[in-house]
Amino acid sequence: MEAPIGPLVNCSRCGMTYLARVPDYAALAQDYAWERSTKREDARRERSEPLLYKLDRATRWRLHVLPRVDMSHLVQRHVDRGAVLASVAATADPC
Repeated sequence: MEAPIGPLVNCSRCGMTYLARVPDYAALAQDYAWERSTKREDARRERSEPLLYKLDRATRWRLHVLPRVDMSHLVQRHVDRGAVLASVAATADPC
């Protein structure tokens, strides 16, 4: 797997925030695919916090007690208006 994604950079002209370093599409499909990354994260959590991991797995029913909140409502509630996060090449200036 290549170096982590990032860092976030602000354009000096317009203030837009963008990722200076992003993986290529092949890496996204191979290394960052949800099907693979969730399994790796699951294994990491089990190794780092075994008791908490077992408790979490044993109480999964708690996730179904309250209704799910729609993502658009969460964004409207918690995200300030402003520049959009975009992905561009490290040497490219989005303006």
